[in-house]
Amino acid sequence: MKKKEKMRIGGELNAEKQLRNERLAKPVKIFAYVVGVIAMFIMGAGMSISLAENTGVFRLVLGSVVGIIGIGLMVANSFIYKAIVAKKIYHQDILDEAEANRGGSEEGVIEVKNLTKNYGHGRGVFDVSFSVKKGEVFGFLGPNGAGKSTTMRHLMGFSKPQNGDCFINGMDCWANHAEIMKSVGYLPGEVALPEGVSGKSFLDIMKKLRSSPDDRCQELLKTFEVTTAGSVKRMSIGEKRKLAVAAAFMGNPDVLLLDEPTSGLDPVMQEVFIEFIRGEKAKGKTILLSSHIFSEVEALCDRIAIIKDGKIVSVVSADEVKHYKRKTFVITFADEKNYKKFVGEPFEFREIFPDEFKVEIAADDSKCDGLVKALTKYNVLNFVEHQQTLEEYFMNFYKSDKKFGGIK
Repeated sequence: MKKKEKMRIGGELNAEKQLRNERLAKPVKIFAYVVGVIAMFIMGAGMSISLAENTGVFRLVLGSVVGIIGIGLMVANSFIYKAIVAKKIYHQDILDEAEANRGGSEEGVIEVKNLTKNYGHGRGVFDVSFSVKKGEVFGFLGPNGAGKSTTMRHLMGFSKPQNGDCFINGMDCWANHAEIMKSVGYLPGEVALPEGVSGKSFLDIMKKLRSSPDDRCQELLKTFEVTTAGSVKRMSIGEKRKLAVAAAFMGNPDVLLLDEPTSGLDPVMQEVFIEFIRGEKAKGKTILLSSHIFSEVEALCDRIAIIKDGKIVSVVSADEVKHYKRKTFVITFADEKNYKKFVGEPFEFREIFPDEFKVEIAADDSKCDGLVKALTKYNVLNFVEHQQTLEEYFMNFYKSDKKFGGIK
């Protein structure tokens, strides 16, 4: 192996890496030393046989062969030692690099890094990246077909990424699917339950698979008013959804992947679900919640990612949404003359109400001063600033072709 190549393997030899390499080489070095001593002994034995008194041709040949074997073992031992050490260092470098690329897996229980799955015709997910910290409820907000379920399926290990990686608890979701499932509860967007079983039979199966204690099962059945009697085939969409919700939380998993969790639930049960998730969050559970229901995301999530056409267009905290730089103002004028004159101003009018002499304007922070200065020329009866809602923030990405970079 060339010197340049040897230096490349193991990377740059800083003090920390050099100590690591010495630790990796130590057991191999001891083994090579023992083999070297044996080789020297064999070589010495060969020389002794060859130089013995009254040496015959047979002794000379035998001694030469034994000596050559000893020399060969010494040379081979040197190359084998270097090869084993180089391989161990190389594999350790790969592990170190993978750990570094995982980027904060100690904090990010769920990690999605540059995930890409292209189904063609603009469908799929493209370079999606986000992380969910321990004890956090992370909202994944977007309309149907935006890529939420595709991302969830990759996190579950159901689909292999074309590019990028998905990790849960530091483990690759595709390579370590079986291990990851031990600590993950999953609620799919579309519930497909096995036919030919009752609700009770289905939950009994899930209880055994998840090793769920009886008290946990009873808590779930009572909380979500789950119907267990009768065949699942004859159950309504809401009853099937409640069965799936109970199954997802069985085993008390630490990580929850919830894809449109309240779809099919009535408004009362949606509120029950929200309160239950708050309780799970208080226990330190890590939750990824995909939804297109604004009230649900606002009520539960600490941070929110908005996905559009398979790409993340914004990741923002729930508090930042309320203080977003784009504000909405409702202005009422004293008379029709003032109203008509102001409508000609170069502002972004979201709605106008001619009969009430009222307008609704959207403006970035940079334009608020200009708006206030302009209004000093008019007779204004009422001026109200509306608190930013998640729906308004979301619709900024879907109502126009404007590009927004999120909260800064």
